[in-house]
Amino acid sequence: MKKYIVEEGDITRKYIDKYLSACQEKKEKECFKGKNSDYRFILRNSMVLNMTDIEVLIEYVFYPMYVNGNTTIDKEATEVLFDLLHENDVLGIYQVVEYLYYQNYLKEKFTDIPFIIDPLQFKKGLYQAVEEGKYTMENYKEGDFSMMRNNMYQIVMKELEKIYPLEDNKCKGNQHGR
Repeated sequence: MKKYIVEEGDITRKYIDKYLSACQEKKEKECFKGKNSDYRFILRNSMVLNMTDIEVLIEYVFYPMYVNGNTTIDKEATEVLFDLLHENDVLGIYQVVEYLYYQNYLKEKFTDIPFIIDPLQFKKGLYQAVEEGKYTMENYKEGDFSMMRNNMYQIVMKELEKIYPLEDNKCKGNQHGR
C-alpha cells in the first residue's frame, strides 16, 4: 500500500471555491449529483461527463479541505449522503453508492486517507432504496447511462457487493444483512 498524497494546485483551489459557493447557496446535494453543470465536478479524464465524478469531489474537494483544517467536512458529506439516500432519486442513490465504493477503493490502495465515512451506517437504507428503485434504475437512460453497457441497477449491485462483502454480513439467510 502507498501513502496517500492530497491533491493541491489550481484545480483544487477552483473546485474548493466552487463547492464553498454552492454550500452558501445550500446546493451541496447538487454538487454530489452534478446534473446542473454549474455544480458538476469532473476532470478531463473523468469516466462520466453529465454528472459529478465522485472521485473528483472526494480527491479535489473533501480531502484537501479536511487536511487544510475543515475537520467537519466528513460529517457534512455524511449528512448529504443520507439526504441523497432518502430523497427517492435514483441518481442520488447511485452517487451514494459511488462515494462509498470509491472510498473503499482508496482504503484498500492507501495507508492513510484523510477520513473514512462508515459505510455500515448506510447499508440497510441503501439496500432498501435500491430495491425500491430497481425498475427505475434498470431503465435509467439519462446522460452517461445511455452509453453504458450495464444499467444503473447492475452497476449498483456489483459495487454494493464490493462495499459489503457477503462474509461481512451477520444476518444468516439474508445475503444483504437487511
